[in-house]
Amino acid sequence: MKTVSTVILFIVLLIYGLAVRTIAQNLGRGSAAQTELIGTWRVVSIGTVRPNGQVVTEWMGSNPTGTLIYDRAGRMSVQFMRDPRATWKAAGPSPAHSPDEIVDAASAAEKAAAFDAYYAYYGEYDVNKKDHVVRHHVEGSLWPPEIGVTYERHFDVSGNRLAIVTAPFKFKGEERYNRIVLQRISN
Repeated sequence: MKTVSTVILFIVLLIYGLAVRTIAQNLGRGSAAQTELIGTWRVVSIGTVRPNGQVVTEWMGSNPTGTLIYDRAGRMSVQFMRDPRATWKAAGPSPAHSPDEIVDAASAAEKAAAFDAYYAYYGEYDVNKKDHVVRHHVEGSLWPPEIGVTYERHFDVSGNRLAIVTAPFKFKGEERYNRIVLQRISN
């Protein structure tokens, strides 16, 4: 009887050990694939590549700003701001004016220009390191039609630089894609 109990205990411990090892390997694969992307990245450039290879900056201007953040929990956030940034005639926030008052005082044209000069979304992400693809699962966006969309982006990390290339899209009858270059500012 004692031998049967010992064998059963051995089998249970063996199964437990194998399960722990498998879980650890799977967790390690996911985090290793994401490790090189984790951190806060500052925009260096955003260019739209035309079919002839010409890079244009009409979407976000020649000196855009912004950040792309990937965290260890699989969450991401992107915010880009056009150069030059739209301005409003109304005064900036002060003790006499709340931000809500400033927004209420802006004209419809000023609000539209600000909307056109900013891009932001957030959600979850996952990485296929083998294919150098990161998928952004959009949960919230400045652009309502993006909510629920998954974007696949090809990426390349070289030192503290990250290059992201979007899937091709049609614009003014041409198939184009965006190439975004970022600099790591924190891990």
